[in-house]
Amino acid sequence: MQTIVHRARDTWIHRTPVLVNAEGKLYLERVRWPHIHLQPFENMDALVAALEGMNLTRVG
Repeated sequence: MQTIVHRARDTWIHRTPVLVNAEGKLYLERVRWPHIHLQPFENMDALVAALEGMNLTRVG
């Protein structure tokens, strides 16, 4: 299982698992990220692009 590791505004490190729905699409259960919470993505590149659209920076 892939995991998004991120630092929240509270400075804590959080781990959010990347889940796969019945159609094979990727999604996150992260209520604090309402723009992408439970939204299906075709692949990891699309998910990363959505995270970058929220001003998150990929580091690895």
